[in-house]
Amino acid sequence: MCKSANGTACTTSGGWQQGWIVFVDSKTEDVPGIGLVEVGESILRVFDEFSGGVTLSGNTNVENHISFLPTGFTQRTDNPSQFSNGTFTLTSGGKTTSIVFNRMGRVLVQ
Repeated sequence: MCKSANGTACTTSGGWQQGWIVFVDSKTEDVPGIGLVEVGESILRVFDEFSGGVTLSGNTNVENHISFLPTGFTQRTDNPSQFSNGTFTLTSGGKTTSIVFNRMGRVLVQ
C-alpha cells in the first residue's frame, strides 16, 4: 500500500491524508519498482483524501509505503529480505493516535 494523490499511482510527496491505494505488487525481490504500482498490477482499493484538517504521516519505515507478505509479515521495500516495523501518526481535532505495525504484521493503536 502506498500514499497516492490521484488513486492510480504512488507518490513520495505529501502525507498519507491525501489518500492511498492498496495494490498487489508483483515485485518481491530487491529490484527497481518494488513498492510502486506498475503496468499489469491490480489496484485493490482506493482511499480518498481526508477532510477537516486530519493528518496522517508515517515514520521512516512507512513514510511512503508499507508492504505485507502473504504470511502477514511486513516487508521492507528498500530491502525485501528484511521485515519492518513502522508507525503511522494520525492527528485530528488536537488529538494524536499512533498506529504501530510490528514485523509480524500485528497492529497496535496507542
